[in-house]
Amino acid sequence: MTASSGGKNDDTTMPSGEASGHRWRALAARCLARVTRNGAPSALAPRALFILIIKGVLVCAAAVAWYMLARFVFLNLIGGDSDDVFGEMAPEEYLATLEERQPDILSDFDVHLLDNRLIYVKDPCTQADVDAEFFVHVYPVWPDDLPDYRRPYGFDNLSLEFGQHGVRVGETCLAEVALPDYEIAEIRTGQFVEVEGVYRNEWEGEIVLRVGEGEIKLTPDEYLAALAGRQPDIRSDFDVYLLDNRLIYVKDPCTQADADARLFLHVDPVSPDDLPDHRKPHGFENFDFQFGQYGARVGETCLAEVALPDYEISEIRTGRSNVWRESIRLE
Repeated sequence: MTASSGGKNDDTTMPSGEASGHRWRALAARCLARVTRNGAPSALAPRALFILIIKGVLVCAAAVAWYMLARFVFLNLIGGDSDDVFGEMAPEEYLATLEERQPDILSDFDVHLLDNRLIYVKDPCTQADVDAEFFVHVYPVWPDDLPDYRRPYGFDNLSLEFGQHGVRVGETCLAEVALPDYEIAEIRTGQFVEVEGVYRNEWEGEIVLRVGEGEIKLTPDEYLAALAGRQPDIRSDFDVYLLDNRLIYVKDPCTQADADARLFLHVDPVSPDDLPDHRKPHGFENFDFQFGQYGARVGETCLAEVALPDYEISEIRTGRSNVWRESIRLE
């Protein structure tokens, strides 16, 4: 996927808006008090009072505007403090909450999906990470949920700079992005850089939310017995079997790293019309998953089962990024 070069998402606001409002109102009140401190308004002639009020309004409006400009520069160009950026929890609370979770995307930045927010974490991080730019493309289940200007693209673009939504806590970089309220089918995110006017992805990952886990037909031991006499359709780091419109992933022996693996699974239909509307521009359906979503470790064996769509399939491509990649052709 090519990172979009379109503008940043203007609709995403930080949870600190209410606190910000209190700040500028308090600033205006202090300003007015200072402007009028040299005389009580009740003691002034009407004309002098009118001039004083106009003067106070103009001076205080300028002061508030300067404050808001400085705050914008601080948040967007430098990186704000934790109170400005995080509203649901303090950064330290986020780190404690995420400590026991497996990331939904394991990459240069780990990405967690938590309460309709994406949390980006890198530890340790550098100044280059603080200056990072991310693309965040959100595909709704229903395209009509998109704003009118995004419907031709099929996804919402929430791309951002780290300083807009991030803080550095010690050696850890932490950013939080609120997601839209509509039902989401897929999230694609990563980090991009611009080199001589060309955008290049440093890393990218996907979180698929639309696919249900399905119904397990057999126990793990029954699957192993059923597969014992079969040749795998893919022989690789994981052996993969196509069985009753389901893919069965098997590895024996396996390790904890295998049980934590993220696998990609792309399905090409015979007829592109069978694809959901939001996937038609891509030409395939994306069922990427964490092993733990569909899998279990039975003794020394890792076993996962993924239900395939009901339409007629021409090709299945699956694997583990940078480790193995194979395909099954059905036409």
